[in-house]
Amino acid sequence: MHRFVFFALSLCWATTVFAQSTDEPAPGDSPPVKLVTPIGGEAWKDWAIVNYVDVDPKFRGVKDARGGDYTYDFHDAVDFTLPNFAVMDRGVPVLAAADGVVIQTDDGHTDRNYGDVNDPKTRPKTPPNLIEIDHPGGLRTSYLHLKKGSLKVKPGDRVSAGQTIALVGSSGRSSGPHLHFKVVTQEGANAAQIAHRGGIVVATLEDPERWWKNPLPYAGDVSGVLDHGVTKIEPTEDTIAERPADADPFTSRGPAGGEGRSVWVWAQLHGFKEGDRLNYEFLDPRGRVQTTIPFETPTIRFGWWSASLDLPARVDPGRWTVRVTHNDKPLFTEQFIVSSRRR
Repeated sequence: MHRFVFFALSLCWATTVFAQSTDEPAPGDSPPVKLVTPIGGEAWKDWAIVNYVDVDPKFRGVKDARGGDYTYDFHDAVDFTLPNFAVMDRGVPVLAAADGVVIQTDDGHTDRNYGDVNDPKTRPKTPPNLIEIDHPGGLRTSYLHLKKGSLKVKPGDRVSAGQTIALVGSSGRSSGPHLHFKVVTQEGANAAQIAHRGGIVVATLEDPERWWKNPLPYAGDVSGVLDHGVTKIEPTEDTIAERPADADPFTSRGPAGGEGRSVWVWAQLHGFKEGDRLNYEFLDPRGRVQTTIPFETPTIRFGWWSASLDLPARVDPGRWTVRVTHNDKPLFTEQFIVSSRRR
């Protein structure tokens, strides 16, 4: 017997947003500096971009600078998202995006917030830990939701591009561990423009080559898995947030579907489109396919998916393999042990 569970996470992190400017970019304008990616690790493997700046000024008008929906209403930054708190706990560095001077910091606030930030009953009441940096030419960058006690700079400090300034957290109004990275420039500069105190929010996605030293591909064009594992208990929103405990060995004999006999394979996915094909193959220790589970997915901008197999009353002991493909291409492989020892 097999089962599927899917959970899509919209990841809404509210921020202060202002009315869109009508200023047009000046021909040939270039930013005073080019930005480096403000988070450590490897893109689309250690983290994924989930939201960009919303360039539609209308209420409930949601559109990123590529015309897609990788944003939410009035969002004013790029969100670099980790798969779970276990990754956050290992320490993911936040990097200065360019040379500059630190002008503001805030620290000491709870950094493990998650859930529905739009629900007044569960919405975090504390502000985010943050850093703001001034750069040449009137450019300013902000780094929000930082890990408590991780800030390595103070106002007045000079920083260099790529320098570690803090760690990723989930402080303030945050639904999971991520870096909320905002770019603000002076009024009238080249940008998809949303008015902000002292300038305008820049939608760097509008012209990545202009704003970034090494532009990343658009999130809607990249699909993959950030983390995955095998566990014995059905994953929930809470366990996925922390990362499910890895399964210890299963027994080769026991009641089918009994306690501890369900193999749950979970994955934190991003960039899937409606109708994409996922295929799970369960292989015994001899490499023989024992079960194949194919299905089509809904749109998964960022969310977790789990599938389970109930072991029969008797099953071959040894190392089993779960081979997962996405649109017939390898996605990830997991293994679990079936032991002949009774517990």
